[in-house]
Amino acid sequence: MPATIIPIARYTLLEAWRSRLWLLLLLGLAALFALARFAGSLSLTEHDLTELLIMAAGGRLLAVLLLSLTVVAALIREQHERMLEMVLALAVPRYRYFLGRLAGVAVMALGVALAVSALLLWWSPWPKVLLWGFSLWLELLLVGLMAMVAAFGFRQTPAALAAVAAFYLLARMIGALVLMAQHPIVRENSLTEVASAKILGALAVILPDLGRFAQTGWLTGAGSAGGLGQQAWILFASAGAYLLLLSAMALIDLYRKEF
Repeated sequence: MPATIIPIARYTLLEAWRSRLWLLLLLGLAALFALARFAGSLSLTEHDLTELLIMAAGGRLLAVLLLSLTVVAALIREQHERMLEMVLALAVPRYRYFLGRLAGVAVMALGVALAVSALLLWWSPWPKVLLWGFSLWLELLLVGLMAMVAAFGFRQTPAALAAVAAFYLLARMIGALVLMAQHPIVRENSLTEVASAKILGALAVILPDLGRFAQTGWLTGAGSAGGLGQQAWILFASAGAYLLLLSAMALIDLYRKEF
Protein backbone atom coordinates (compact mmCIF):
# COMPACT_ATOMS: atom_id res chain seq x y z
CA MET A 1 0.00 0.00 0.00
CA PRO A 2 1.47 3.40 -0.95
CA ALA A 3 2.87 5.42 1.91
CA THR A 4 0.41 8.26 1.31
CA ILE A 5 -2.64 6.04 1.85
CA ILE A 6 -1.74 4.82 5.35
CA PRO A 7 -1.47 8.28 6.99
CA ILE A 8 -4.80 9.35 5.47
CA ALA A 9 -6.49 6.17 6.76
CA ARG A 10 -4.91 6.75 10.18
CA TYR A 11 -6.11 10.35 10.22
CA THR A 12 -9.64 9.16 9.35
CA LEU A 13 -9.62 6.87 12.38
CA LEU A 14 -8.21 9.66 14.55
CA GLU A 15 -11.09 11.92 13.45
CA ALA A 16 -13.56 9.21 14.44
CA TRP A 17 -11.91 8.93 17.85
CA ARG A 18 -12.00 12.68 18.42
CA SER A 19 -15.65 12.88 17.36
CA ARG A 20 -16.54 10.49 20.22
CA LEU A 21 -17.89 7.87 17.79
CA TRP A 22 -16.85 4.98 20.02
CA LEU A 23 -18.20 6.59 23.17
CA LEU A 24 -21.56 7.23 21.51
CA LEU A 25 -21.60 3.69 20.16
CA LEU A 26 -20.92 2.15 23.57
CA LEU A 27 -23.54 4.33 25.26
CA GLY A 28 -26.09 3.50 22.56
CA LEU A 29 -25.40 -0.23 22.76
CA ALA A 30 -25.65 -0.13 26.56
CA ALA A 31 -29.03 1.61 26.30
CA LEU A 32 -30.20 -0.92 23.70
CA PHE A 33 -29.07 -3.82 25.88
CA ALA A 34 -31.02 -2.44 28.84
CA LEU A 35 -34.08 -1.86 26.63
CA ALA A 36 -33.88 -5.39 25.21
CA ARG A 37 -33.62 -6.94 28.66
CA PHE A 38 -36.56 -4.85 29.89
CA ALA A 39 -38.71 -5.77 26.88
CA GLY A 40 -37.81 -9.43 27.32
CA SER A 41 -38.91 -9.35 30.94
CA LEU A 42 -42.30 -7.97 29.86
CA SER A 43 -42.96 -10.57 27.13
CA LEU A 44 -45.05 -13.57 28.10
CA THR A 45 -43.15 -16.05 25.91
CA GLU A 46 -39.93 -16.16 23.89
CA HIS A 47 -38.04 -13.81 26.18
CA ASP A 48 -34.66 -14.46 24.55
CA LEU A 49 -36.08 -14.10 21.03
CA THR A 50 -37.65 -10.74 21.89
CA GLU A 51 -34.40 -9.47 23.34
CA LEU A 52 -32.41 -10.71 20.34
CA LEU A 53 -34.75 -9.06 17.81
CA ILE A 54 -34.58 -5.70 19.57
CA MET A 55 -30.81 -5.86 19.99
CA ALA A 56 -30.08 -6.90 16.40
CA ALA A 57 -32.44 -4.42 14.74
CA GLY A 58 -31.54 -1.55 17.06
CA GLY A 59 -27.81 -2.23 16.86
CA ARG A 60 -27.91 -2.32 13.08
CA LEU A 61 -29.74 1.01 12.88
CA LEU A 62 -27.47 2.61 15.48
CA ALA A 63 -24.36 1.48 13.61
CA VAL A 64 -25.59 2.88 10.28
CA LEU A 65 -26.62 6.19 11.85
CA LEU A 66 -23.37 6.81 13.74
CA LEU A 67 -21.11 5.75 10.88
CA SER A 68 -22.86 7.90 8.28
CA LEU A 69 -22.92 10.92 10.60
CA THR A 70 -19.21 10.55 11.38
CA VAL A 71 -18.11 10.17 7.75
CA VAL A 72 -20.27 13.02 6.41
CA ALA A 73 -19.32 15.44 9.20
CA ALA A 74 -15.58 14.71 8.85
CA LEU A 75 -15.43 15.12 5.06
CA ILE A 76 -17.57 18.25 4.92
CA ARG A 77 -15.62 19.87 7.73
CA GLU A 78 -12.41 19.07 5.86
CA GLN A 79 -13.74 20.79 2.73
CA HIS A 80 -15.02 23.86 4.58
CA GLU A 81 -11.75 24.31 6.48
CA ARG A 82 -9.73 24.01 3.23
CA MET A 83 -7.83 21.02 4.60
CA LEU A 84 -8.54 19.01 1.46
CA GLU A 85 -6.93 21.73 -0.62
CA MET A 86 -3.81 21.50 1.55
CA VAL A 87 -3.62 17.73 1.10
CA LEU A 88 -4.02 17.92 -2.67
CA ALA A 89 -1.48 20.76 -2.84
CA LEU A 90 1.14 18.29 -1.55
CA ALA A 91 0.98 16.48 -4.91
CA VAL A 92 -1.09 13.65 -3.44
CA PRO A 93 -3.07 11.98 -6.26
CA ARG A 94 -6.77 12.21 -5.68
CA TYR A 95 -7.27 8.48 -6.06
CA ARG A 96 -4.77 7.87 -3.23
CA TYR A 97 -6.58 10.34 -1.02
CA PHE A 98 -9.83 8.51 -1.78
CA LEU A 99 -8.31 5.09 -1.10
CA GLY A 100 -6.89 6.32 2.19
CA ARG A 101 -10.26 7.64 3.27
CA LEU A 102 -11.97 4.42 2.14
CA ALA A 103 -9.46 2.28 4.07
CA GLY A 104 -10.14 4.33 7.22
CA VAL A 105 -13.90 3.97 6.74
CA ALA A 106 -13.51 0.20 6.22
CA VAL A 107 -11.59 -0.18 9.50
CA MET A 108 -14.11 2.07 11.26
CA ALA A 109 -17.00 -0.02 9.92
CA LEU A 110 -15.25 -3.21 11.04
CA GLY A 111 -14.87 -1.88 14.58
CA VAL A 112 -18.52 -0.85 14.75
CA ALA A 113 -19.68 -4.22 13.38
CA LEU A 114 -17.54 -6.09 15.91
CA ALA A 115 -18.92 -4.01 18.80
CA VAL A 116 -22.53 -4.68 17.78
CA SER A 117 -21.91 -8.37 17.09
CA ALA A 118 -20.15 -8.94 20.41
CA LEU A 119 -23.32 -8.17 22.36
CA LEU A 120 -25.34 -10.63 20.26
CA LEU A 121 -23.19 -13.48 21.60
CA TRP A 122 -25.37 -13.19 24.72
CA TRP A 123 -28.24 -14.81 22.80
CA SER A 124 -26.83 -16.53 19.69
CA PRO A 125 -23.93 -18.95 19.03
CA TRP A 126 -20.75 -17.47 17.61
CA PRO A 127 -20.85 -19.09 14.11
CA LYS A 128 -24.17 -17.41 13.35
CA VAL A 129 -23.08 -14.15 14.94
CA LEU A 130 -19.89 -14.26 12.86
CA LEU A 131 -21.85 -14.51 9.61
CA TRP A 132 -24.26 -11.80 10.72
CA GLY A 133 -21.41 -9.51 11.76
CA PHE A 134 -19.58 -10.06 8.47
CA SER A 135 -22.73 -9.13 6.58
CA LEU A 136 -23.20 -6.05 8.79
CA TRP A 137 -19.63 -4.97 8.02
CA LEU A 138 -20.37 -5.17 4.28
CA GLU A 139 -23.53 -3.13 4.77
CA LEU A 140 -21.70 -0.49 6.81
CA LEU A 141 -18.97 -0.34 4.20
CA LEU A 142 -21.54 0.40 1.49
CA VAL A 143 -23.24 3.03 3.66
CA GLY A 144 -19.90 4.62 4.55
CA LEU A 145 -18.90 4.79 0.88
CA MET A 146 -22.27 6.33 0.01
CA ALA A 147 -21.66 8.90 2.75
CA MET A 148 -18.36 9.76 1.04
CA VAL A 149 -20.12 10.15 -2.32
CA ALA A 150 -22.76 12.41 -0.77
CA ALA A 151 -20.17 14.52 1.09
CA PHE A 152 -18.13 15.08 -2.08
CA GLY A 153 -21.24 15.83 -4.12
CA PHE A 154 -23.27 18.13 -1.87
CA ARG A 155 -20.69 19.73 0.48
CA GLN A 156 -23.49 20.55 2.94
CA THR A 157 -24.25 18.35 5.93
CA PRO A 158 -28.10 18.35 5.76
CA ALA A 159 -28.18 17.59 2.03
CA ALA A 160 -25.52 14.88 2.31
CA LEU A 161 -27.25 13.18 5.25
CA ALA A 162 -30.60 13.35 3.42
CA ALA A 163 -29.00 11.65 0.41
CA VAL A 164 -27.51 8.89 2.59
CA ALA A 165 -30.85 8.39 4.37
CA ALA A 166 -32.72 8.16 1.06
CA PHE A 167 -30.16 5.69 -0.30
CA TYR A 168 -30.35 3.51 2.81
CA LEU A 169 -34.14 3.48 3.09
CA LEU A 170 -34.62 2.70 -0.60
CA ALA A 171 -31.92 0.03 -0.52
CA ARG A 172 -33.52 -1.57 2.55
CA MET A 173 -37.03 -1.60 1.03
CA ILE A 174 -36.33 -2.09 -2.68
CA GLY A 175 -36.88 -5.85 -2.61
CA ALA A 176 -40.28 -5.52 -0.94
CA LEU A 177 -41.28 -2.60 -3.19
CA VAL A 178 -40.44 -4.53 -6.36
CA LEU A 179 -42.37 -7.55 -5.08
CA MET A 180 -45.45 -5.42 -4.31
CA ALA A 181 -45.26 -3.74 -7.72
CA GLN A 182 -45.03 -7.06 -9.55
CA HIS A 183 -47.84 -8.67 -7.55
CA PRO A 184 -50.37 -5.98 -6.57
CA ILE A 185 -53.50 -6.91 -4.65
CA VAL A 186 -55.70 -5.40 -7.36
CA ARG A 187 -54.13 -5.45 -10.82
CA GLU A 188 -55.34 -2.55 -12.97
CA ASN A 189 -52.67 -2.53 -15.73
CA SER A 190 -52.86 1.25 -15.76
CA LEU A 191 -50.10 3.47 -17.09
CA THR A 192 -49.17 4.55 -13.57
CA GLU A 193 -48.89 0.96 -12.35
CA VAL A 194 -46.74 -0.09 -15.31
CA ALA A 195 -44.50 2.98 -14.99
CA SER A 196 -44.06 2.42 -11.25
CA ALA A 197 -43.06 -1.20 -11.83
CA LYS A 198 -40.52 -0.14 -14.48
CA ILE A 199 -39.02 2.58 -12.25
CA LEU A 200 -38.73 0.23 -9.28
CA GLY A 201 -37.18 -2.43 -11.51
CA ALA A 202 -34.55 0.07 -12.66
CA LEU A 203 -33.85 1.12 -9.05
CA ALA A 204 -33.47 -2.54 -8.08
CA VAL A 205 -30.67 -2.84 -10.63
CA ILE A 206 -28.91 0.32 -9.43
CA LEU A 207 -29.37 -0.08 -5.67
CA PRO A 208 -28.02 -2.91 -3.49
CA ASP A 209 -30.71 -4.92 -1.73
CA LEU A 210 -29.64 -4.16 1.84
CA GLY A 211 -32.67 -6.07 3.12
CA ARG A 212 -30.67 -9.24 2.42
CA PHE A 213 -27.79 -8.12 4.63
CA ALA A 214 -27.53 -8.90 8.35
CA GLN A 215 -30.82 -10.80 8.50
CA THR A 216 -32.08 -11.44 12.00
CA GLY A 217 -33.22 -14.91 10.92
CA TRP A 218 -29.58 -15.92 10.71
CA LEU A 219 -29.28 -15.39 14.46
CA THR A 220 -32.46 -17.24 15.42
CA GLY A 221 -31.41 -20.58 13.90
CA ALA A 222 -32.99 -20.24 10.44
CA GLY A 223 -30.91 -22.22 7.95
CA SER A 224 -27.85 -24.43 8.23
CA ALA A 225 -24.32 -23.14 8.65
CA GLY A 226 -23.44 -24.22 5.09
CA GLY A 227 -26.43 -22.43 3.62
CA LEU A 228 -25.69 -19.29 5.59
CA GLY A 229 -22.07 -19.42 4.48
CA GLN A 230 -23.16 -19.61 0.85
CA GLN A 231 -25.42 -16.59 1.37
CA ALA A 232 -22.51 -14.70 2.90
CA TRP A 233 -20.39 -15.31 -0.20
CA ILE A 234 -23.23 -14.15 -2.45
CA LEU A 235 -23.56 -10.97 -0.40
CA PHE A 236 -19.78 -10.49 -0.55
CA ALA A 237 -19.86 -10.64 -4.36
CA SER A 238 -22.85 -8.30 -4.50
CA ALA A 239 -21.24 -5.82 -2.11
CA GLY A 240 -18.02 -5.92 -4.14
CA ALA A 241 -19.87 -4.94 -7.31
CA TYR A 242 -21.60 -2.02 -5.62
CA LEU A 243 -18.37 -0.93 -3.93
CA LEU A 244 -16.80 -0.61 -7.38
CA LEU A 245 -19.81 1.35 -8.66
CA LEU A 246 -19.89 3.76 -5.70
CA SER A 247 -16.11 4.16 -5.81
CA ALA A 248 -16.30 5.13 -9.48
CA MET A 249 -18.99 7.71 -8.65
CA ALA A 250 -16.90 9.18 -5.83
CA LEU A 251 -13.73 9.36 -7.94
CA ILE A 252 -15.51 10.99 -10.88
CA ASP A 253 -16.98 13.63 -8.58
CA LEU A 254 -13.64 14.10 -6.80
CA TYR A 255 -11.69 14.60 -10.03
CA ARG A 256 -14.18 16.96 -11.68
CA LYS A 257 -14.30 19.40 -8.76
CA GLU A 258 -11.88 22.26 -8.23
CA PHE A 259 -10.98 22.56 -4.54
